[in-house]
Amino acid sequence: MASKLQTIDDALHDTAQPWHKIFGWAEARSGVHRLNLFGVVVITVAAYLVSGYGSSIMSNAVGLLYPTYFSLKMIRLAKQNVMAEESNRTGEVSASSRWLTYWLIFSTVLIVEHLVGWILRMLPFYYLLRTVFLVWCFASIDANGAAFMYASIIHRYFGAWFSGIPDN
Repeated sequence: MASKLQTIDDALHDTAQPWHKIFGWAEARSGVHRLNLFGVVVITVAAYLVSGYGSSIMSNAVGLLYPTYFSLKMIRLAKQNVMAEESNRTGEVSASSRWLTYWLIFSTVLIVEHLVGWILRMLPFYYLLRTVFLVWCFASIDANGAAFMYASIIHRYFGAWFSGIPDN
């Protein structure tokens, strides 16, 4: 548990992350360590998601804001020809493939909700579970949900469809 908290704390102090300035400002103004501030944010968002009122909007905001930021960053890097990596045939996931996979997963969640959302919304804590799943999919870790879904489902079952298509 301590190592996971240290990983989160390291991510909160990472100057390359978009939340660094916000948490740094809040920490300086309040005197409360940013890991504790992060815990308050997580608990507040979780309570809001469990309350039911506006849960869909909050869940969509959490699922859209951070991934949109990094997708736009990836597009910018690709335009500068800095990003030349691609997934190899063993199922290893590059950063660009991970973000594209995330958007595929997010779109699938929206389509499924459109079809059977009335059933899903009857499940207790649905929006909390949905948001936790989306956060896992875009988390800044090697074994995040997008990498897992790509390696275990997309590459495994659909990789053969694209075997004749050149990589470039």
